[in-house]
Amino acid sequence: MKKILFCTDLSENCKGVVQFISDWISGSNYIVDVAHAYDPNMVTFSSINIIKSEDIQKEMIQKMQDHLKDYLNGLPAENRGNTHLIADSSFSDALIEKAKALEVDLIITGLRQKYTLLDRFFGSTAAHMVSDSSIPLMVVPYLRNFETFDHIVFPTAIGSRDQLTEAEEDALGWIYENLKSNAQRKLHLVHIEDDKEAIELKFEHYPFSQMDFTRSYSPDVAAGIIDYLNAHDVDLLAIYRPAKNIWEKIYKSSVAKKLLFKSHLPILFL
Repeated sequence: MKKILFCTDLSENCKGVVQFISDWISGSNYIVDVAHAYDPNMVTFSSINIIKSEDIQKEMIQKMQDHLKDYLNGLPAENRGNTHLIADSSFSDALIEKAKALEVDLIITGLRQKYTLLDRFFGSTAAHMVSDSSIPLMVVPYLRNFETFDHIVFPTAIGSRDQLTEAEEDALGWIYENLKSNAQRKLHLVHIEDDKEAIELKFEHYPFSQMDFTRSYSPDVAAGIIDYLNAHDVDLLAIYRPAKNIWEKIYKSSVAKKLLFKSHLPILFL
């Protein structure tokens, strides 16, 4: 991995995400760009003249640029890239297109401490990016401190098979290649079975070292994953999005919103 794009909404949470990124990438050769998308029509004043309206808009744009520079300066000097202020009301689409244009390897965004009713009704920018981005995306919860990526949980759809799909192995390979950690790192494969009568799976094909496999029953896949996370010491939850039978159950459930918006864990979507 060479380049990361940090997408910020300029909320208070962003300072914590900058610190998370800084602590993680310190000592690496990763380059981090910082981007924000805003609605160019956000400043509309019918009661003042056009010249004053333009002055106010220029001032707001300058403040946004200053915020982006502040976030960039919060990163180690050797890891600082560029800032990007994007005038586009389709926030998630604009940020994803910028990430593609920059050919980044990872997008990072944060979650606010609280979301408005409109956010919950229409979906936050982070939620839309999770669904629409083909680039790996990491979502960092409010005030989450970076400690390590030693224990990573990877829900798998292997079901009755005795080995992972090639695509899932590729996703695991991305983790091993791009998420720096120490020699104690372990990746925990988890399969939540919603059928009590299913034959117990014996899984012995581990494509990488330092892996283990857990299979447990839960009538709700998302709830089963939450239970596992609550019962174990976990640093990161990694979800392989093309595994639709997992992802759709998680994303479309009420538990999913708790997982995405209230989880204490950073979540990596591959």
